[in-house]
Amino acid sequence: MGFRETTKIVNDSLALRHFTRIYYETVPTYSTLCRYDNLLSDDVLKNINEHVVQATIAKKLTRGSKLRVDSTAVEANIHYPTDSNHLNDCIKVISRLGRQCRELGLAKGEKTRDFTRSAKKHVLNIVKYSRKRSEEGKQYFTNTYHKLVQIAKRCKSNAVALIKSIPEQSSTKAKHIKNKLEQVIPTTEQVIKQTECRVLKNEHLSSDEKILSIHQPDTYTIRKGKRGKPNEFGKALEIQQTDGKIITHWTIHESNVSDTERFVPAIKKHIETFGKAPHLATGDRVFRQQTMKETHKN
Repeated sequence: MGFRETTKIVNDSLALRHFTRIYYETVPTYSTLCRYDNLLSDDVLKNINEHVVQATIAKKLTRGSKLRVDSTAVEANIHYPTDSNHLNDCIKVISRLGRQCRELGLAKGEKTRDFTRSAKKHVLNIVKYSRKRSEEGKQYFTNTYHKLVQIAKRCKSNAVALIKSIPEQSSTKAKHIKNKLEQVIPTTEQVIKQTECRVLKNEHLSSDEKILSIHQPDTYTIRKGKRGKPNEFGKALEIQQTDGKIITHWTIHESNVSDTERFVPAIKKHIETFGKAPHLATGDRVFRQQTMKETHKN
């Protein structure tokens, strides 16, 4: 659940207002929560959690005799990844930055041209033609993708020209626009490349070679074997819990690591925390597979 939805639900619920101790005060806005969230990095949170765990050990609230390991997918707040949506997102971002440059008087003319309406029309046509099964429909589908790629290439060229138009000694807002342009150009190049390979050349790309979101490029595909949702897009979160319902460690994986590779490192982390191995360690069936393999090796 995101911060926007959280603030709305807490604001409408008396029970949650009392639980969060806000009571009848004003609920913090989305931007306030984001600002405070950015102040707490993962390292800071892990240090806080480590102090909490050591305090529970000192007070004998947990003895580390049990360990439960589980993983879940934390979905990113993105729309379903398709090549047409990625191209459209790149075009919208560059067009918006070009409009801001025009408003600041930094550039004008072709460099600041807005392609969003044209791109949206092509995206809608791609959705329409994707349902066609005839050869003519497939040809229209490919041609429309080709036109959208050409628009994205023109936007990328405009972005390069806009960067040259922004002087070194400029306002803070202009520098911010320049940084955004420098970030979006390589992303646009990657999106164009993967679209040409996948759609126009009909080539297969591995998951590591594809970008799933231009706003959250570190997002990857997670397959947990769910029938209703075979593919989830985000990051994998691994949680370790001991007796007393104390969370001793968690890890947000930067790549899609299989559960079969996580169980033994979790045991080692538990030994590092408590100085001994747990008497009982549990996990789902995928973790169990690695345990059986390690047992057969020994």
